[in-house]
Parts: sequence; C-alpha cells; structure tokens
Amino acid sequence: MDYNKFLNKVIDNGIAAAKKDYTHKDQAALLRGSIAGFEACRGKTAAELAEILKEAKEDSFRAYLKRPDLTDEELEESWETRRLPTSTPY
Repeated sequence: MDYNKFLNKVIDNGIAAAKKDYTHKDQAALLRGSIAGFEACRGKTAAELAEILKEAKEDSFRAYLKRPDLTDEELEESWETRRLPTSTPY
C-alpha cells in the first residue's frame, strides 16, 4: 500500500469513527470539526501533516484561553472553526 492510500484509509476510518461517536444533536459542531480536520489532511505530506498538527494545537490553546469570554454559541462554533488557506496549501 502506498502512502496516499494509507493516508486516505486512516482519514476515512477517522471520519467513520467520528460519525459513530458524535451522534447527538449537541455534538453536531464536534462532528463537523472532526470531519473538517480529517479532510484537511488529505493529500498532505508528512511534513505538511506535522504543520497542520502544530497549527491545530496552537488554535486549540488559543481557544482554551478565550473560553471565559465566549458565549455558549461561540464556544459551540469554535469546535468547527479552522483557518484554512484560500489559495496555497500548507
């Protein structure tokens, strides 16, 4: 199995697991965020995946620091927010 086939299998399995785990209405943002995170990894090299992970950790930490200021709605939306480039890959 080549790298991209392996990567796609991991992504597909991750999405399937997220769909199985996040089934409640109040988990919809978690599901959307999980799927977006997995999809952001498609077609990426190992170095690009490392950069995506680094950025995701930084985004999560910033969101954690801001939580006291967020409304419940904003916190819910934060689970699916990702900063994706518009024209250039990671």
